[in-house]
Amino acid sequence: MTDILGTYDLEKKIEDVVILLENTKKNYGNPDRVVEIESGIINLVQTKLTMEAKARFALITFSNRHKVELDFEDFSLEAFQEALYGVELSPSDVANLNVGLNAAFETTVKSMQKLVEGKNFRIIIITEGSFEGKGRKWEELATVASKVGIGIDAIQVSSAFGSQSDILQSISKKTMGAYFYIESISEIEGVLTSIAPGKAAAVDDAFQSREDRDMKGLLEVIAADLITLEEGITTVEDLKKLVTQDDDNMKCGICHSPDCMFCKGPAFSCGAFCPECGRFFHQHCCAGWAESQKDTPKSVFKCPVCFHLLKVPGTVHRISVLKEALIENQRQPPTIDIKKFNINEIGAAGAVKFCAWCRNVFEPNETVFNCPKCGAFYHVDCMDIMTDKTMNRCRVCDANFGKSLLKSGGGIQRII
Repeated sequence: MTDILGTYDLEKKIEDVVILLENTKKNYGNPDRVVEIESGIINLVQTKLTMEAKARFALITFSNRHKVELDFEDFSLEAFQEALYGVELSPSDVANLNVGLNAAFETTVKSMQKLVEGKNFRIIIITEGSFEGKGRKWEELATVASKVGIGIDAIQVSSAFGSQSDILQSISKKTMGAYFYIESISEIEGVLTSIAPGKAAAVDDAFQSREDRDMKGLLEVIAADLITLEEGITTVEDLKKLVTQDDDNMKCGICHSPDCMFCKGPAFSCGAFCPECGRFFHQHCCAGWAESQKDTPKSVFKCPVCFHLLKVPGTVHRISVLKEALIENQRQPPTIDIKKFNINEIGAAGAVKFCAWCRNVFEPNETVFNCPKCGAFYHVDCMDIMTDKTMNRCRVCDANFGKSLLKSGGGIQRII
């Protein structure tokens, strides 16, 4: 099966783990109980790190609201201990699992979007187990988690006369996680330490294989939306940079041109921004970039600047699909004769010309290609690379150079 995620290898046993801790009076109000919970969590983390030195932990507390005490990006054992020992008791005795689980899921998704290295993902809920709050958002999140391979373990530390939580059991079962019901606080530390390896390491066949995972579905779930011009342009200065194209960050990060190479409109006609790095893109270029990638669905692409996973806007994607279908039914447009010459032949003007593919200037006496339709210049090597990726078309104006352009020399003229 094609490795859709590239370097993101779900078969590796390295994990990012969210500890989702209820900090209401019911679960976190008894000092003896707090000591056992914190000791158990620290032992869990330490045990995990002896098995997987690259494992990371995030800590989120919840009651009727949530708080991210420590994110994955800031994780170290010392930072985690400091965050855990600094957890404050919530003034509310209401535990809303929808709020807590949604926060844990968002934190996990943010880590998944980076696609930096092979990871498995897990959420460990530590709770008293009686929940309030309208809606069944937890059910929807558990369903999504099961589809994308996020395991959820639930540790229910019972209070007097407490009963086993059907909600926690349902979540754990649906996501192939573990569920523990603890009646004595003396058992907390032992249970938490015992689950450190995780299902992926302890019971390999409990997890879906690579072939069973909906990998493209995973990318579509976690991909972020582009920021629209209305949201991204907040000042007059931003608008000026976009219109004048004085700032390189306001040039399309894909085609590097002020005008969209697909719709031919100016930057503001179909522009959007990456929510992670803030780079500007033409939406049609995003659709074209997604179409050219082999490791993502056609509706998802990786930002070429920060590699964040992004969604192609639905309307643009549908137009792209329709355009592709129409092209298949149309006769191929005629090829044009591209020109090849020495950059010195155009005199002083050659010193300020640059390659439309790599954006670098040309060396004196260098051989270059020139598109007669739009005037774009290319290095010889860049022409090879570009025509392989663009189906023998000009990056700027989409002119058809023909299939045997560089191999046979057909269609190339030298300016005398």
